[in-house]
Amino acid sequence: MIRPISVIIAAVLLLGPLITVELSLRALIDAGRLPDAPSSNDFADVSLANLQRGGQPDVLIMGMSTMRSGLKPDTLERRIEDDLGRPVHVQNVAQGGISLESQRIIVERLAEQGLLPSVVITGVSPITLAAEHEGESEDWFRRSELGRLWAGCSEVAYEPHVLECWLTQASALWRWRGHLDELRVAVTEGMPTTVEEGGRALRPSGWLATRPATAERLERNLPRALARLDEEILVSDELADGWAAFIDELRANDVEVVALRMPYYQPLVDAAVERNPEWVEQRDAGYARLEEAADLPLLEVEGFADAAEAEWFRDPRHLSRTGAPIFTRQLWATDAVSEPVLEVLRSAE
Repeated sequence: MIRPISVIIAAVLLLGPLITVELSLRALIDAGRLPDAPSSNDFADVSLANLQRGGQPDVLIMGMSTMRSGLKPDTLERRIEDDLGRPVHVQNVAQGGISLESQRIIVERLAEQGLLPSVVITGVSPITLAAEHEGESEDWFRRSELGRLWAGCSEVAYEPHVLECWLTQASALWRWRGHLDELRVAVTEGMPTTVEEGGRALRPSGWLATRPATAERLERNLPRALARLDEEILVSDELADGWAAFIDELRANDVEVVALRMPYYQPLVDAAVERNPEWVEQRDAGYARLEEAADLPLLEVEGFADAAEAEWFRDPRHLSRTGAPIFTRQLWATDAVSEPVLEVLRSAE
């Protein structure tokens, strides 16, 4: 016969260490030494953690990788401060290859945490218009533990996934299973504010500073960059709806949205047109479809791509640490961008 006290002792011996580890992880999270959960890559973990540590910004940059490297927050801060006459805080949480649905989920979570600003600057590029980026049930962020945590379990249909999602919501130990290196760093050093990898450096502002290219290197990279672009551009209903849902989520939280058309290296555009003479018209029609879906213009810096030099780019689709501040200054000189931003920030004083 098994005595009740034996069962209690066994439970304590089995569960005691797990409870201790769970409480320790929660303490690291509360102290800002560890994110709520891993998001599958260090760039995302650190940029989101930096936003939480820095508090609510005045302006937040969102979007995909072209926004992460293309707009330099420090440069934008100085331009705004010159016109506004007071300090402002600009932060970047754009992520590489992130879907519109995941961006909407991030907006929801930031709203819950009181981290949404008065203004969000976001943007699109031709790669955004590719149908394969939307219409899928999950992407890298939503498959991550952080994505599961922030998205919740309401849309999880399959029973095994429901259990996994419940465990993600309930346990920090479950969320951080298998991440021993990150846990060691959290204990010994704390959460970093920067990440350097392969010539790319994530700054505390969330901006990804990258090495400038040469014309020769960009030329070599053109075939690979061209292969990433759809030969024909046809915006799907799912993508248009996803863009509208993302923008609507921001507006529902009283955020002024400025949306941009991000530039590509002009020889890449020329190559796309050589492959499909109607490519530019299809691209612009795709942009127009997004504008109509969200009732929001997509602004551009006129003439930037035509005047751009090779060193302004890291590769044919992304600006470098040389080009980003130039683009940011020219962007702020665009009245359609600066005027609504200043109006909102002045009204918040």
